[in-house]
Amino acid sequence: MHFDAQNLILKEATGSMGKTIRGLIFVVDDNIDTDQIIPAEYLTLVPSKPDEYEKLGSYALVGLPDRYGKFIAEGEMKTMYPIIVAGQNFGCGSSREHAPIALGAAGVEAVVAESYARIFFRNCTATGELYPWEVAIASVTILKPGKKLPWTLTKID
Repeated sequence: MHFDAQNLILKEATGSMGKTIRGLIFVVDDNIDTDQIIPAEYLTLVPSKPDEYEKLGSYALVGLPDRYGKFIAEGEMKTMYPIIVAGQNFGCGSSREHAPIALGAAGVEAVVAESYARIFFRNCTATGELYPWEVAIASVTILKPGKKLPWTLTKID
């Protein structure tokens, strides 16, 4: 893996076509749990209803401590960060499938983490909302949690 300070680019080899995601990143620590991703008070929203799906996304990561800053700007329904970079055990806690749905509805396309809670990883693939990229390098030791920077990460086979 290669890091530079311009954009975060993830390339997934899918035959001759790759998947590239560019944009600002939102960096968080280890052990971000599903209660921080989408607090229980918002689980009454029904993601299959378009207006409630959008509203669910507007609450993504509202359970994070204030030191991270706002993931979604005041008055907005979507985030400006299509990529979340995390440490180990992202998505731990309860098995709610609303967690990856809320992130996808917020505009997140990928989470890049050292490891994931098994159920969160499974819910990502089952819902198809976002792709959970796993990296061996300790991204959060290179990037400081709470930083919102453009970066480049290219997956090289």
